[in-house]
Amino acid sequence: MSKAHLSLVPTYAIDHDTRSLSPVDEHKETTDAELFYDLFFVANLTVFTYIHSVSDLSSLQQYIAFFCILWFTWYSVALFDVRFSNVDCLTNRIGKAFHFCFMIGFASVGPMFKVGELEDDRHRPVVHYFRTLTLILMASRLVLALQYFQTMWHFRRQQTSRRSLMLLAGCYIMAAAIYLGLFFAFTNDAESSAWIVWYVVGIMESLLATFVACTSKHLNSWILDLLPWLTPIITPLAIGKTHELSFKHTHLVQRMSLLTLIILGEGAISVAKQCQVIAEASTFTWNVVNIVIIACAVLILYFMYMIYFDWQRLEADADETIESRSIRQRVWAFIHFFLHLFMVLSVQGLKLGITWSAAMQEVKTLNSINQQWVAPGARIYDSVLSEDDWHDVSDTWSQVLGDITTDQGYISSSMADGLDTVNDIWQYQHALEYFDDLSNVTNSNRAYELCNYTAYTSIFTIAGFGKNSLDTELEEYSIQDFDISSSNWTVGGDDAERLHNMVEIVGKFHLTYIYFCVSIGMVVLLCTALGYLSRPTREGYHRVRLNYSGFAGLALCLLATNALRNGDLFARSVAEPWLLPTTMALLFSVVIVNNVKLTWHTNRPAVQRTSDSGPSGDDLVLRDMALA
Repeated sequence: MSKAHLSLVPTYAIDHDTRSLSPVDEHKETTDAELFYDLFFVANLTVFTYIHSVSDLSSLQQYIAFFCILWFTWYSVALFDVRFSNVDCLTNRIGKAFHFCFMIGFASVGPMFKVGELEDDRHRPVVHYFRTLTLILMASRLVLALQYFQTMWHFRRQQTSRRSLMLLAGCYIMAAAIYLGLFFAFTNDAESSAWIVWYVVGIMESLLATFVACTSKHLNSWILDLLPWLTPIITPLAIGKTHELSFKHTHLVQRMSLLTLIILGEGAISVAKQCQVIAEASTFTWNVVNIVIIACAVLILYFMYMIYFDWQRLEADADETIESRSIRQRVWAFIHFFLHLFMVLSVQGLKLGITWSAAMQEVKTLNSINQQWVAPGARIYDSVLSEDDWHDVSDTWSQVLGDITTDQGYISSSMADGLDTVNDIWQYQHALEYFDDLSNVTNSNRAYELCNYTAYTSIFTIAGFGKNSLDTELEEYSIQDFDISSSNWTVGGDDAERLHNMVEIVGKFHLTYIYFCVSIGMVVLLCTALGYLSRPTREGYHRVRLNYSGFAGLALCLLATNALRNGDLFARSVAEPWLLPTTMALLFSVVIVNNVKLTWHTNRPAVQRTSDSGPSGDDLVLRDMALA
């Protein structure tokens, strides 16, 4: 830090122009400690995603629920940092140390985070982890309350600021009390909905911290006109604009932008991990399709970055306009909750989209094997194969399944997937014996079906779409004798059950397809909304940009309607690798529209200087380039 010695508490001086207190030696930009805290936030998300792959409805719900708790906590701390923690002192460092510990506390309960459920996948009760989490939330709010009380002491002579700070401190004390009450609400007796209170309190405290003392004028809102009973509640909170609680001349924009950048960086890590999966699994080859898909994934991340920061570039010239409209600025800040939520979901969908495309390329290879032995004419089932043909079938499946199950074992990230690999190897090796014993062709056909089914499911497991239950795999593992004529060669091993399992696997990507399209579209729409809020006064070409961005975002969301088609039609459409290239093309069009005006401005004839005091033509062109 810049100072040789730390002060115990922040030092404030009187600003004679505004008659308010301003910190001495304050940082006008994001501090290293704030950036470090943001890294703890993303580290939590990364670890949670590693344990809970977002590939089915349950994991999607848990991911959103955990993200909300994490983001509301981060946001509350970030708002205090932006307003008051911009001075390096001992108390601020101690407070930040506590917040680091709270983030690690969230990581410790992440593996057992199952809201709305009593047990985890291993049938262990989760109530103790819920109680731990609610105590962590309570402690984090108490630390924030203490920090606000410390700040309030410095502003004790300023009535307006003191009242607003007391309101914030009281809000966090009340939130801590509610979280403590939830500790006793979580029980093992029955399913409890007490966890919903986490989100109600989180939303309310975030809104209060955002909009407290945001205006000195009377609120003219259509919401208050429709719901007049809200007026006596909202008005005392919003009225009382103060310099100390304003975001003017703070690094709020930079703080939000940095977390957005870090989230996109986490997306880059996810794409890199999928590249490693494809490289490590010999089942997935580096063909042209996979290379193009990965390139599209990288460009999607890059275009998301460009779309967001292109609007930020416009805000750089509009900062004074934004800051002069306090309510608009605070709405801009809170919208980042939805932006970050949809951004992390789009990153998860993008990650799974890469491996799905790679899996479908291998599925086509398996289909060609089946066409060789089964279609057309159903050679296997008509029992017209010679003994040499059956040996060829045995050699083919021995090599194919050997490679696939080996890859599955290396890629497995859960106990269920690992045990499934052991069961698959045991089953297919016994099934191959029936290809050499042709005394019962029916059993040979069943062995072929088993090998075929095992190959397909193993490929999807490698891609992250496996349907493996630990209980089911343990039941299969307990089988001692292998008899292909018995349904025990796989639990629920009849044709209907196998078909149902395959439908559920495809259904996992069905959900991934929907939330990816909706999320990526909402990212574009929310970036458009941020651009709208950042520049109240817009020229014609700005309106064109906003309208086209909104249209492209809506088009991306509507791609999800493809999932509403007949199941067979949807399966055929996603068998081809067009999802990521289509998404990339739409995002690229938004980037082009957002930047084409800059070129148009630079080609305009320069405006000649009309007086000695006026700007030159080059100055006007440079100014227009900045505005574009």
